[in-house]
Amino acid sequence: MCKELVRMEMSGPGDVSGALDRVARRYDLPRGMLWTLRYRHQVTRSLPWPFVEKLREAFALACVETAERMLGRVELARLAVPDQQEALDRAKQVAAALLASIDEVSHHEH
Repeated sequence: MCKELVRMEMSGPGDVSGALDRVARRYDLPRGMLWTLRYRHQVTRSLPWPFVEKLREAFALACVETAERMLGRVELARLAVPDQQEALDRAKQVAAALLASIDEVSHHEH
């Protein structure tokens, strides 16, 4: 989950350190723990539960933000590429389904 969260934040190759910094600031997570999770897999059994919960919340929020960005881009593409409406409709359905799925999981957990 941590690797994926950092990957979603990366702006390109070589941006791991910057992405770790941004994730730590944006979601108020300790950068050192994020780095450890990204590069050392064996420590996951000793993580403090509040950190795990905060990481899960950050990941869910990042997924929602990604899906919402995707929906916005589909709407922009509708205007720019009117001859691809069928493909764009499908993309919009996928993004909407993703948002609904995230919402369902987050409501189920609370």
